Amino acid sequence: MLFFNNALAIGTVYLIYRYIELLEEPIQQFGRQVQDLQEAEAALIRVRELLTTQSCLPDIGQTTLPDQALSVSFENVDFRYPTPEKDAIAYGKFNFSTPASAIISLCLSHLSPINA
Repeated sequence: MLFFNNALAIGTVYLIYRYIELLEEPIQQFGRQVQDLQEAEAALIRVRELLTTQSCLPDIGQTTLPDQALSVSFENVDFRYPTPEKDAIAYGKFNFSTPASAIISLCLSHLSPINA
């Protein structure tokens, strides 16, 4: 409107437009960094919760493990995530066995929002 009322020259209008355009990327980058920080904070909160969680398994003594590798076996194991209504089974009736010489890695993923 100021341009049409001869209050601003066309060069000034373009200059304002260009400055706004130049600021767009840094502002978007800042927004992405804030989002990354929020996600990192949520992850730290979850890690803190996991580190302070007490095991439900009874501590019934100590045993000495042998020097050689051991076999690993799971029988009818359920992986659950606690929810306010009922525990959600992420993976049920899990059976797995591997010999002592094998190297294993077990990764489960549960796609749900983080409750912080």
